[in-house]
Amino acid sequence: KISFNSVVTTIDYSGGTDLVTVDYTNADGTSVQATAPAVLVTVPLGVLKEGSIDFVPDLPSYKQRAIANMQFGALDKLIMYWDDDAMNTAP
Repeated sequence: KISFNSVVTTIDYSGGTDLVTVDYTNADGTSVQATAPAVLVTVPLGVLKEGSIDFVPDLPSYKQRAIANMQFGALDKLIMYWDDDAMNTAP
């Protein structure tokens, strides 16, 4: 289990086994290595674009292109509700 405020540096899925190795640094600065059958990466897009996590082997080219082509920015949502009477009297 990788705890909050840890910095992942490497995700290695190159081994001949069905295990993934993750190198990371804990909040207290301790370097740790963990293995697991699978890893779920939920970092912000900017972290992936920055390349601060080293994937071994490199991610497939189609995933690298998808990351490079994605954009991020502010997103606003506006939800408006009307009752039936208001819609019937609208111009």
